[in-house]
Amino acid sequence: MTHSARSHPLDAPGREVVVGLVNDGMALGVALRGVELAGSLGASVHFVQVVPSGLDPGERAEAESATFAAGLRALRHGRHRGATFESPGGDPAAVLVARSAKAVGLVVGEDRDRVEAATGDREVGAYCSAHARCPVHIVPRDGTGASNDQASRDQSHWGTEESAPSVAVEPPVTTSH
Repeated sequence: MTHSARSHPLDAPGREVVVGLVNDGMALGVALRGVELAGSLGASVHFVQVVPSGLDPGERAEAESATFAAGLRALRHGRHRGATFESPGGDPAAVLVARSAKAVGLVVGEDRDRVEAATGDREVGAYCSAHARCPVHIVPRDGTGASNDQASRDQSHWGTEESAPSVAVEPPVTTSH
């Protein structure tokens, strides 16, 4: 019997899902949704945390470790074809749209209410939905276990199964272009 190699769209190199992480209590839910989407598409996961300018090296390292811990935890709970982590500076909305230009999907958390958002903050989810070239999956705030207390915002202690919070991830709102 002869087997021939056949090409399949899921075997295409470079397929990735970009996951925008923020240390706002939603990182684990967003990361889980990103890994789930990547698994369903046979893609790799590219976690991106856009860090504010002006952070000293210690503050930057703390921000990165908190959100990327959520990414690492999510990777243990799903199939994917590899993962990368990146923490560039700049405007989060513009950076995520640029990073997802060739992606098969972009996953972000739901925007905060305008009242809660700091003056001048761009609504990342809304901007990405309007400008990204790929489908944008927005994870609802109420589906991620997010709360307003500092303990939920500090995810750096999520290194073990025992200390990880229980997170229910709701189906994302998806927009296509």
